[in-house]
Amino acid sequence: MTQKVLIINSDPFITSHINDCFRVAGFQLFHANDTEEGLQLIKAEEPTVILLDLDCTRYLAFDFCRTLRMKDENWTPLILLSAEDEEFDLVLGLELGADDFIRKPIRPKELVARVKSILRRQHIVWPKRNSDKTSFVENKDDLIINGDITIMPSNYTVYVKDVRVELTMKEFEVLLYLSKKKGTPISREELLSVVGDDRLLVEPRVIDVFISRIREKIEPCRSKPTYIKTVRSIGYMMREQQILTM
Repeated sequence: MTQKVLIINSDPFITSHINDCFRVAGFQLFHANDTEEGLQLIKAEEPTVILLDLDCTRYLAFDFCRTLRMKDENWTPLILLSAEDEEFDLVLGLELGADDFIRKPIRPKELVARVKSILRRQHIVWPKRNSDKTSFVENKDDLIINGDITIMPSNYTVYVKDVRVELTMKEFEVLLYLSKKKGTPISREELLSVVGDDRLLVEPRVIDVFISRIREKIEPCRSKPTYIKTVRSIGYMMREQQILTM
């Protein structure tokens, strides 16, 4: 099945600039002129990856992210594109659930490679949230269990009290890394090296964004974290917990 990429951008030149590379790589590229049209195409075409140009739709883009992630509960991989080198865009975009951030000018082959990387790491079609209660079968030796949290590295899924929670790929990678090293303080710089490209994610504050989002999804009380402890002047540490429910 041909994988679909949707780009939301008011400049058709950029779409034509990247179209050939995606076509040769086996992707079908769709174009939306604005975020409203983009949301309609997402429902109609169910793209595999979404590319959102911040430069053409800056303020509407963040409303789009909120609608996609929070209202529609759609967790299709989302990559933001921008010519601006601003930490604000990077942090806010990631806070709203983007999976990656690429600075322009766009290099088509690099963009295709980044899309392939996200899909390779995701490598399964995630169920919709309405199938939260999922009975799962997995080699127990592969599971990471800490308190009420069960992490399944082989298919990038996390359950809290047997209820599936949706994480972006980078959120999952941070949680998995902390869980594998539970009891050990991990610096923000080390966590940055885990989640990706040094050219893009160069601000340690980005890790604070990921931790905040992860806590929101896994912690019984976000203001008093049970699992992820802040280690002053260093970074974060995953606490080891007993199984809390049976």
